Amino acid sequence: MRLREKRGMLLVLFAAILLLATSAASQTIEKSEISGTVLDQTGAVIPDASVKIIHVATGSERALTTGADGSFAANLLSVGGYRIEVSAKGFATTVVKGVHLAVGQNLIQDVTLKLAAVGHTIEVIAPSALGAARPSGL
Repeated sequence: MRLREKRGMLLVLFAAILLLATSAASQTIEKSEISGTVLDQTGAVIPDASVKIIHVATGSERALTTGADGSFAANLLSVGGYRIEVSAKGFATTVVKGVHLAVGQNLIQDVTLKLAAVGHTIEVIAPSALGAARPSGL
């Protein structure tokens, strides 16, 4: 091969590697995470609770079960709006609406379940969905 052809091939190879590296890095940066702990009204953790994290725009769903410490974590989530549905035996289902993930955000969203009759659902609006309003003078 001539020197000119080798340089051309090296340039193409370098460009391909750079493109792949940039693509992989951007995919990692665009992903976010929602984690938290499921608690009862006394602050005790609830193991084996069912957690569904639903992307509002696409309807895609991630189903999780809390660990022995009541924790859950869903990583590699796309940016956008989410709804979190949490249920456990003996507790009312709680729905957290208005959860929004930004690029690379690791959001902690703890959820408190209340004792209730079977089939009872409680809806909660995430604090971030309410804006930055805070009581003044308190």
